[in-house]
Amino acid sequence: MTKTVNLSKKKVNLSQILSIVEEGNEVILTKNKKKVAKVIPLAREKKERILGQFKEKIWTSDDFEMPIPQEYWESEN
Repeated sequence: MTKTVNLSKKKVNLSQILSIVEEGNEVILTKNKKKVAKVIPLAREKKERILGQFKEKIWTSDDFEMPIPQEYWESEN
């Protein structure tokens, strides 16, 4: 979500802007009704993937990689 903060109407400190950004929002800073800056959250660090983490928690059918029959694509449902 994008939020707009008008710097000319009220005293806004950096910590207030950062709080909004930390929630995942973009902040457009305006002054005298003109856009002057955009503050965006940094991409989150990717977590390390652990091989076998979900072993026996996820099930895949034996025919998972088989092509879908043509009848499926031709049906009305």
